[in-house]
Amino acid sequence: SPNWTAQPDGTATGVIINPVEPGKSHMVTITYTVNLTAEGQTLHNFAEITGGKDPDGAIIADVDSTPDNDPTNDGLVDDDELYNNNGDEDDHDIASISVMPPGVWDLALRKTLAGGQAMNVNPGSDVTFAIEVFNQGTEPAYNVQVVDYIPSQMTLNDPRWTAGAGNTAHLTLNQALQPGSSVMLPIILRLSSTVSGPLDVTNYAEIESFIDVNGIVRADVDSTPDSNPSNDGPQTDDAINNENSDQDDFDYTVIKVNAPAVFDLALRKQLAEGQASSVARNGLVTFLFEVFNQGAIAAQNVVITDYLPNTLTLEDANWFSTLPGQVATTISSPIAPGESVRFTMTARVSSTAVANSSIINRSEISQAYNTNGQLMTDVDSTMDTDPNNDGIATDDEIFNNNGDQDDA
Repeated sequence: SPNWTAQPDGTATGVIINPVEPGKSHMVTITYTVNLTAEGQTLHNFAEITGGKDPDGAIIADVDSTPDNDPTNDGLVDDDELYNNNGDEDDHDIASISVMPPGVWDLALRKTLAGGQAMNVNPGSDVTFAIEVFNQGTEPAYNVQVVDYIPSQMTLNDPRWTAGAGNTAHLTLNQALQPGSSVMLPIILRLSSTVSGPLDVTNYAEIESFIDVNGIVRADVDSTPDSNPSNDGPQTDDAINNENSDQDDFDYTVIKVNAPAVFDLALRKQLAEGQASSVARNGLVTFLFEVFNQGAIAAQNVVITDYLPNTLTLEDANWFSTLPGQVATTISSPIAPGESVRFTMTARVSSTAVANSSIINRSEISQAYNTNGQLMTDVDSTMDTDPNNDGIATDDEIFNNNGDQDDA
């Protein structure tokens, strides 16, 4: 084959050095690169003999055609015609190719909570999201880049992702995404410990860009891959087919921040089962206590203080004296949220008690801890050893009605 030389006018020329004997032929090839702008077109490539010489170096004329470099004087073009039929000069010929139409690049993204991830979370928790990228087109996509728009209440806690400007995270898919396939990309974000619920937090993600097999950045047929969260149309959760004009390369999901966990205990005191309300002097009386955990945090080492009037003396080894007129006991085992625990106290009526009189015995939760050993504060009452700061006393009231603190 000759060495081809590109000419300024867009042609290429080459010379066959070896003789072409009568009745023989010589095959030459030429290779072109098809431009991307030719996608979907039919391209026609013409070639012509521009001249030849005899063995003595003299220019010779062709008997039935005009060798030259003028593509406009060769008559009708008839592909592969070598005998001048239909007026086609046989020193000139055409070859045509059809360039494949452009492929369709169409990626979509769906963002959800990862399997096993609860929607309701507490402040300070890690939350795992699942980002699924779909190839809905006809061509493989390479170097698919995804951006996660991290909400202000969260921070990145995933080494697979790279932190970016504006509280974003970025990840590049290191494999080709074939047509009809999808890939799952998890991301872990940490919810701030200072967030106060109840609160909905929305996390968005988007396809930033991708390239074809030749490294060319491609446009998506029905969305605009970028890192702009404000140009993606109305938002429809989990839509990957552009429903409601929602660009399908962009999606979101929501988590719900729990309200702060509260510590809330209540106390109810009654006569024990079988205990008569009328007791003789020097007689024993047994009281039944029940501590309720009305909060969301387990309680432990709950201290109950009983304010014994001067007409009662302690007759119970499970209780101990603290201050004059006060005795206490400790519930050491945990009380789970929604649970309660019962216990009793026995006292003796004084021999000097006035006949037919009423004796009032008050009690109060004076101290409690969580299971980590932290001293707690009750959300709706004041745990202490002061019998005079508990509001209006309503017997058996455990919901703070009428201003009665429910820990007393």
